Amino acid sequence: MNDYSEVINDYIDKLKNSLKEQLEMIFIIGSSASDIVINNWSDIDCILVLKELNKKNLKVVTKLSNSYKIKIGNTLYSKKEFEDGLVDGKTYYYLLLNQKGIVNIQYESENLTLPLVNLETLKNVTKIILLNDIHDCKRHLIYKQLNDSQIKRLFKKIYVIMKSILIINEEFPKNYYETFNLFYKRYNFEYFNYLEFINDFQKNNVNILYLKNYALNLIKFIIDKEIIK
Repeated sequence: MNDYSEVINDYIDKLKNSLKEQLEMIFIIGSSASDIVINNWSDIDCILVLKELNKKNLKVVTKLSNSYKIKIGNTLYSKKEFEDGLVDGKTYYYLLLNQKGIVNIQYESENLTLPLVNLETLKNVTKIILLNDIHDCKRHLIYKQLNDSQIKRLFKKIYVIMKSILIINEEFPKNYYETFNLFYKRYNFEYFNYLEFINDFQKNNVNILYLKNYALNLIKFIIDKEIIK
């Protein structure tokens, strides 16, 4: 976590110094916001709110986020669209976690008003996302071969499908560890050893047939048990 903490702290400082009054919020989310990161795998996910989305501000964010060895992914909003609640499902989820005191926003200007969030709206939004992810997962199952990018995407679809189901059932996982363990314990469904998968992926030794079968069994389980209602 040390390298990640150093990069996060440095990134926050440089954003503040470079954007000054144009910066409204910095919110580090996902595994990088917890003590559970996987070296050479985990990205740093960040929600940024800027006073204006203009070329100058975007250029600053691009230059800073590309200056580190660890990949930094930014979800960007203007102050107006953020305060109007025009945010994606992931942002909505983490705003709820912040509202519940589960995670903290790293920087918030005095002039920014956080959009109001509630559990029922989150559950409805998550159901829509979940159905799209299930259909995307199915598409990967009929490909004759999968390249590295598709293998990684299929793994992440398994993860977000489980996470979405947990959210709908009022569980609030923040990372791989919590998601895979909570899903296993709640539904007694075969545990997915994500650390073993990542290790195999990095060694170019993934059992693709197992990955596909696991994804198929997961989808069948969700449908047969009528988990989505």
